[in-house]
Amino acid sequence: MSKVLLLFCLTACLFVVGSNFSRENDPAGTLTLPPSPQRTGNPADGYNYMLYGDMVNHGIPLELYRQMSGANSPDDLGRTGDSKGIPYQFNVVTAPNGVKVVAPTCLTCHAEKLNGEIIIGLGNNTADHSYDHSANFRSADFGVKIRFGQQSNEWDAYFPLSRAYQAIGPYILTQARGVNPADKIFAALAAHR
Repeated sequence: MSKVLLLFCLTACLFVVGSNFSRENDPAGTLTLPPSPQRTGNPADGYNYMLYGDMVNHGIPLELYRQMSGANSPDDLGRTGDSKGIPYQFNVVTAPNGVKVVAPTCLTCHAEKLNGEIIIGLGNNTADHSYDHSANFRSADFGVKIRFGQQSNEWDAYFPLSRAYQAIGPYILTQARGVNPADKIFAALAAHR
């Protein structure tokens, strides 16, 4: 019974709010928002930044990543240079201290393969966020410490990513595989800023 009452109250509120809009300047009965000025930009530069940019400037040292993943992972974006052979979800960037790292990008959540082709902008629906991935970073912490040492530039270039993922990992869990937690990632990161 309480669900019916709640639904009735919500419907009544929407009706009251909706009836307060003036239709005098809208004879067709459609409410439109006026256009707003758009920022200018260069789409080619934006795409290039998406492929090679440093959206995140900390990550797994490139040397260790290549050693652990093999010399040639599937790229799917046709990139060149250090990013050649790196999966599309990552970029090779230079950390603030000069170490080359493999860092996650927006395409981790905002790209997916469909019929063997990478579609930028399609939400990732194959990743499994139904368990806490922060344990993977505890293992990576160990690997970076063993390979480079905790006092190394590589550790300094890696650790902020590990710390961030371990902080947000428990908050971005989903109930099932294939659910994209991009909104949860944003909220968890915003809470830690």
